[in-house]
Amino acid sequence: MLPEPDVRWIRSWLFREALGLWSGAGVCPGGAGVWEGLSTSGAPLVSMERRVRVQFRQAHVLAQAALEIDLHQAEAARRVYRFAMDQCFDPVSGRLAARLGPGGDRLDQTHDLYDLAFVLLATSSQLAIGGADSADLQRVLDAIARLKTAQGWAETPEHRLPRRQNPHMHLFEAGLELYAATGLSEGLDMARHCLDLLQNRFLAPDLTLFEYFGPDLDPVQDGQAIEPGHMAEWVWLLDRFEALRGTPCGIDLGVLLARVLALRLPSGLLPNTV
Repeated sequence: MLPEPDVRWIRSWLFREALGLWSGAGVCPGGAGVWEGLSTSGAPLVSMERRVRVQFRQAHVLAQAALEIDLHQAEAARRVYRFAMDQCFDPVSGRLAARLGPGGDRLDQTHDLYDLAFVLLATSSQLAIGGADSADLQRVLDAIARLKTAQGWAETPEHRLPRRQNPHMHLFEAGLELYAATGLSEGLDMARHCLDLLQNRFLAPDLTLFEYFGPDLDPVQDGQAIEPGHMAEWVWLLDRFEALRGTPCGIDLGVLLARVLALRLPSGLLPNTV
């Protein structure tokens, strides 16, 4: 088994070394977003395509760093977010790209739910540092609303299959953060709908989390997967829900965590899938 982690060392490495690297070398010059990757020497890999979700995830990370650690991160956070909002949505169709070319040009108009969850997450944290406004928020909420179905949200406007629980998990996260940042009911309503799906669709009676679903959110048989890491993420997010709301989420988090830990490998690590 692995030894107990040194939390102080982890926090020091995360907030000093990792954040310092990615908020420095990881940010494109001239306000052009963030790089997709760095070399082992810390140099930007300038020829790589850039995933749109990474632009928004880093905009969120930098905003959180500004709020919790160093206000000097706020300007970089705002620049990354503004680039992503201005560049990643097609101005005619309103659809969100999934990928950018190395120079920042849009390569598609996928309008993927998973990506949009991170757009909302970044917008929520940006609202807290003045990097986003009500027009930005409405644009994101409208983009997500285009995917709403009777149960949950479609993967894309074309209703790509299979449907997945993971985008809904991150939409739950983003809705919570919107509610935490603004108190708006839209965020809480979104989170509650995702929680209802978790309780009634995504979780088996023994609290095993299914990943893939058909058009009506029935678990598929062929190609189904169990990912313990996603189960662990839900534990953290549901605890966050309970802390924000001051009420139980309706799922026994101790039992769910025990279910996750029972899936560990002999090394103590979680497998990617079981």
